[in-house]
Amino acid sequence: MLGYFIDMEDTGFQDILREFRAGREDRGRKMVERLDGLGMDITWEEVERIADGAAVGRPHIAQALIERGYVSVWQEAFDKYLGRTGPAYVERTRLEPEEAVRVLLDNGALPVMAHPLYYEREDTRKLKDLVTSLKEAGMVGLEVHYGEFSESEIDMLANIAAELDLIPCGGSDYHASGKPGEIIPGEAGPPMSTIEALREMKGVARAL
Repeated sequence: MLGYFIDMEDTGFQDILREFRAGREDRGRKMVERLDGLGMDITWEEVERIADGAAVGRPHIAQALIERGYVSVWQEAFDKYLGRTGPAYVERTRLEPEEAVRVLLDNGALPVMAHPLYYEREDTRKLKDLVTSLKEAGMVGLEVHYGEFSESEIDMLANIAAELDLIPCGGSDYHASGKPGEIIPGEAGPPMSTIEALREMKGVARAL
């Protein structure tokens, strides 16, 4: 779930973020331990150095594997070790989508569903039912434009967004992974009308 116009001064929201950061650190340490058990000599200190103060995630662990010469690019690290079916994968702490919508609304942010086809790709009716339930919970937008979506998928999502009166959002989801063909910022995303619709809903002045 994406949140637009988040109030970063909201202490309750920051408390939730601290809980998630602690969960991410615990998860990261466990993944490093699993890699060690697989014979890969990387340390938590290396991963923290790569993260450079940011919350540690799998991309930082993947970079440590690259620097040690165990893999060549991020995608190889995910395919072999860090992906959902990989031997070093550890499930993360997460909110259910409805909970995430509530947290963002309590903060005053605009909730938008990210990567909808990750939830359901085969059954359009099931996907629409999920999006409808989140709309009823207060979600205001749907990620329609995304680098990995086909034109037919974008059209299908745009139709769902239009039917449910959701703002069609999107982006490149760029992670600098080194994956061949990775979409870079500016190559995928929504039209400027999306930005204006979000601003209007939030009551934010139009950019000059």
